[in-house]
Amino acid sequence: MAHIRRSACLLICLLVVFGGLLLGGRPAAAASTVSMTVPGVPYVSQLTEPSPAGWRTATTPYCAAASSLSVMATFGLVPPAVNPLQTIFNVGYVGNSLRGEAGLDPAGVSYLMKFYGGEGRVHMYTNKWVALTELVGRLNARVPVVIFAEAGYHAEVVYGYQANAATGEVTGIYGQDPLTGFRGFVSANDFMSQYHWWGSSFSSAGSLWRGNYVFVSYREFAGGPTPAPRNVPSYHSAWVGQSAYPAISAGASAPVFVQVKNTGTATWVKGSGTEARIGAVGDDVTFAQLGFADGWLLSSRPAAQTEALVAPGQVATFNFSVKGVRLGSYPLRLRPVIDGITWMEDQGIFLQITVN
Repeated sequence: MAHIRRSACLLICLLVVFGGLLLGGRPAAAASTVSMTVPGVPYVSQLTEPSPAGWRTATTPYCAAASSLSVMATFGLVPPAVNPLQTIFNVGYVGNSLRGEAGLDPAGVSYLMKFYGGEGRVHMYTNKWVALTELVGRLNARVPVVIFAEAGYHAEVVYGYQANAATGEVTGIYGQDPLTGFRGFVSANDFMSQYHWWGSSFSSAGSLWRGNYVFVSYREFAGGPTPAPRNVPSYHSAWVGQSAYPAISAGASAPVFVQVKNTGTATWVKGSGTEARIGAVGDDVTFAQLGFADGWLLSSRPAAQTEALVAPGQVATFNFSVKGVRLGSYPLRLRPVIDGITWMEDQGIFLQITVN
């Protein structure tokens, strides 16, 4: 999974609305997911033009201008022929709520959108669940939005979301970053485990907007049909092999491993929301509580995939150790899992741990 990193532009991302979506250590109940995306949203980079002469920061101030161009182009706006980013920026800056801000705030983006024939509605909420409902409503109506991120320093575009087909719970978003070039899906679990600045209670944009969840839409509703579901990655696995059952002396440790093949369509990416892990069946923490876990990732997760990427058809290896703390023989029952998304197939994988 590509990372969307911080920039020095003014606005802050509404993706705080996903703060309540962290699924925790236990995977969601198995259910299909569906992706809803707004078609025809172009990518616009904020780096295609240099900063204005004498600009006081190293990064260009055009993240909001670039994001606004992306959103407005979805509705047919043809950008200015000469210096479009600087032109858009200068128009919006007139409408900022405060002079002296290092970029465009929501009022400036709203002013900019109205200047180019849109409604430029600012959506500001103190309740993240209300904000999420409103955001999803715009996306369902084929309306991408400019969202605000990173404690008032960045603006990005959200053009879709993924949800659990059975419950409707949002499991991720589709977004694009005008600074880094990232465009694609990021799971809600990934946001909350790695992008904490997107889950901050201080999310806002500009000095007058702090403490609220804010986004701006060019049109309230575009009309037309709801975007069609698109192909959704699937997560499946098959047992390949494992180490011999360990026989351990009391007080000693033994390394073990399990290997499984990726038989789904999604790539498992280490350190991201699609990282594959080997888990104790049923999230059983008994082995850890008894002291058998030796350097495990979590009390019910012995290890994550060793490989950086495991594409469909490739094999993932899970290396971990067990400690001999109690005489006897004990079965450690294991199952692959993508935390925050789903358990994969339960094929009866187990290691019989014997302590002499």
